[in-house]
Amino acid sequence: GRPPMHPLPHMGPPMPEPPVEAPVLLKRRKLGAAEDGRPPELTGEKTIEATSLRGRELRWQPWPEVNKFNDEWKVTPLRWGLRGELFVLLRRRETGDTRVCAAEVQSPLDKWPVLYTNTPSSSSRSTRYKSFTFNEHLFIVSIDRESGLFQVFHVPDPSSAWSVAFKSTLTEELDESEAFPISRHAKLTVFYGMDRTPYFVAVEPRASGSQRATRVFRMVDPAKAWTLCAEAPALSPKVRLLTVYTKAVRSPNPTEFEAAIFSVDPATSEISIFQVPKDMEKPWSLISKLPFPGDTRLSCIYVPGKPEPLLMAGSPTEKMQKLCHLNLGEWRLSKQDERMPPPKAPVVEEKFSRPMSSLWPEGSREGHDPQTVVALPLDCTADLAVSRHAWVNTPVLPPGGEMPPPGMPPLGPRPPFDYGPPGHPPMPPFHGPPPFMGGPPPPFARPPFDRPPPPGWHPGVRPPFEGGPPPPGMPPPHMPPFDARPPFEGGRPPFEAPPGDWFGGKGKGKGPPGPPPPGAPPALPGPGAPPGQPPQGPEVGSTVEAHNLQKNQWLPAKVMAKHPDGSLDVEYEDKYMEWNVPPPRVRLLPGGAPDG
Repeated sequence: GRPPMHPLPHMGPPMPEPPVEAPVLLKRRKLGAAEDGRPPELTGEKTIEATSLRGRELRWQPWPEVNKFNDEWKVTPLRWGLRGELFVLLRRRETGDTRVCAAEVQSPLDKWPVLYTNTPSSSSRSTRYKSFTFNEHLFIVSIDRESGLFQVFHVPDPSSAWSVAFKSTLTEELDESEAFPISRHAKLTVFYGMDRTPYFVAVEPRASGSQRATRVFRMVDPAKAWTLCAEAPALSPKVRLLTVYTKAVRSPNPTEFEAAIFSVDPATSEISIFQVPKDMEKPWSLISKLPFPGDTRLSCIYVPGKPEPLLMAGSPTEKMQKLCHLNLGEWRLSKQDERMPPPKAPVVEEKFSRPMSSLWPEGSREGHDPQTVVALPLDCTADLAVSRHAWVNTPVLPPGGEMPPPGMPPLGPRPPFDYGPPGHPPMPPFHGPPPFMGGPPPPFARPPFDRPPPPGWHPGVRPPFEGGPPPPGMPPPHMPPFDARPPFEGGRPPFEAPPGDWFGGKGKGKGPPGPPPPGAPPALPGPGAPPGQPPQGPEVGSTVEAHNLQKNQWLPAKVMAKHPDGSLDVEYEDKYMEWNVPPPRVRLLPGGAPDG
């Protein structure tokens, strides 16, 4: 007969889901008035503002105080640490002094822990920096715009001195006959191939005539000149670029990714999205092109479990901060298969927007003029795709799926910036000279940055963006992120920051509920509702059908929150949230009422 059934062992309560907290860096400026038919220009101080978006609802967190320090220093993201820390380079605008810091965005900028400070003689105010990760080691590229000095520094530890791995001198104007064809004015954008190799897109802002404005280089050895690739996307000299990573389509490995380059062209007021080819010797393909304000700045927000990041877009002339949904996966598939029609939704789909002036509480910023203030997003992606960021190691959640338990051992060797327990004996990262200097990449079986915490990094203190008790002065979260019922139920709506709310797509306000969509049933009184009064409608937790305006279809959804005006926040099966949905666009399914 059938063998007896044995009860499964007790597995205990489910593991808490990893916290979601995305740092947000903005550059606050003023927009001058248009003169002589010319577009308005940015004026005033370049003030760095920092905060974060927390939880599944990506709610704005409080803005720390700012002072003169925020005007004097520039922030360049360097890399992501093991525990979700973001390490940045601060550069003083007037002198060029630099320091490596941990971006504790819940604290004022001048309070961020300083891990290393460069000597003033080693820096210049005309130097620009760009970082990349090679075989889990951090390197920093510096280009002096005045002297042309080009250097690649190896940073073995965030608290240690930089060592020069490669040095050259770049010409004032581009010389295509040079073995290293790049000028001192080139603007660099880093992306990583699927084999985790770093590449550089160099845009020459002074290119003219028959000169190519764009070149792509492969990093083969940090101690040597970069290798020029045969193909590059066709870009104009004045474009602004952003690297966007998405999960590899149909790949069982959650760490595999694909890269795309977003190009905003001020001359044509368009955004072009290029697919990074798997073979860099083959042409780049244009995924899509659509109208976009030419002065837009972009940044990405990566949420664990989501295949694509959210795109934050800020246009000074529009004075609106937008959150956009990306449909890169669908557009990639349609480009790969000519039989497939183009997706109905655009590749960049605006979901929410709010005036830039509403990001900060009224009266919290001295000289804050709502009519002229603008906020320019600064991208924090850095080396996220090849880091241990939670987005990399978390599988894509299916519609209605749950976050897998965290705590799994990390893949491969422990990454750098893992300081280890207090009192861990220091250990040099290499035996002898670094093996990448002219030799094959090292295996790095043990962590290159495993040493005690440097001065200013206190053991036992919650590092930035890690779970645990909040720091002093920070209110505790209402409930774990990615919970099925968000903490704003019956209270503050999502995306709220003091003061103001995000508005539904295209910059529209919430406004009164509109007329019922086509095919909507007539509004009926809810249970117990007297005649002539509004219906009670579905309760929180109910399974319903909601009319999705983007797809113009009735789709299954779950009620996540209910507001005093009767509007509902619903979540569709694909995890897309829609807020303040009017009652005529929601209908209760049979048996959809919540239990209890």
